[in-house]
Amino acid sequence: MILTLTLNPALDQTLFVDGLKPYDTNRVRHTETDAGGKGINLSRVAHELGIETLALGPLGGASGDAISGGMKEMGVPAAFTPIAGHTRTNLSVEDGSGNPPTTFNGLGPVISLGEWEGIVSALRKNLSGASFVAMGGSLPPGIDVTAFHDLAALVRRSGVEVVVDADGEAMQLTMEVPPDVIKPNKREAERLLGFPLNSHEEIGLACKKLSSDLAEAGSKRAVAIISMGAEGAFMASPNGIWFGEAIHVKPKSTIGSGDSMLAGVLTTFLRGGDEVEALALGLACGAATAETDGSEIGRRSEIDRLLPHAVVRPWG
Repeated sequence: MILTLTLNPALDQTLFVDGLKPYDTNRVRHTETDAGGKGINLSRVAHELGIETLALGPLGGASGDAISGGMKEMGVPAAFTPIAGHTRTNLSVEDGSGNPPTTFNGLGPVISLGEWEGIVSALRKNLSGASFVAMGGSLPPGIDVTAFHDLAALVRRSGVEVVVDADGEAMQLTMEVPPDVIKPNKREAERLLGFPLNSHEEIGLACKKLSSDLAEAGSKRAVAIISMGAEGAFMASPNGIWFGEAIHVKPKSTIGSGDSMLAGVLTTFLRGGDEVEALALGLACGAATAETDGSEIGRRSEIDRLLPHAVVRPWG
């Protein structure tokens, strides 16, 4: 089972317009509303792939009710922790240009000490039977920057593999635990390492370094993935380094593509596949989601159609 924990979930609302005109009236053609947040997106795709999953995280207010209802409608199992505050809403505007959407992300509700204890309790309660616990994204107000570090340490002590997809200081601290799988994008990898990555050569070496850092800190799997959108992705582990070419699709929205990639990777590992198979399915899942509108995810039929087009080769 893949257990996911999203500390700052969001109700993702996407507005579709014909060209975004700042400082003027924009006519909305239609809107889409989806449950969002890294762990929630990952659980949605894992469920689509037929993997047992359970989504955890705090939810409150009408937006929280909408997320909970949406997950039930999709049939994705969840055990959310109720909170007094209102779950944030993220707003994205798709202008029809083919460029990434203009996005406005909410800050999120303040999490009280009692609510935090409830979140941790739900994680402990559901660890039994989990093979991976995936967590990441932003931290809501009131949650210390050490949160992912502390939660990852708790998961590792239970013998379950931990996956973290976060940014900045929160991710840097968590590397000390260490996680078993990480998936920064190029910019996040630059912040994690503290230096720019200006070529595929440098990105490949950076991916190898991140994997080595995980292994030296005690992770046996020690898988590092650096995603690069339309330029593909690198994966490194103690078994080698691989480059995956991006699958050519007509992207409509990149929201959730990285989370979808991670779902494909973890699904393959759960089924006993190797790194090449994992990166290939990850690329297909990410591309399938990129083809969808707004914050929708790629569907199984489209993932299956794209998978034969995934090209993964050893690097270096």
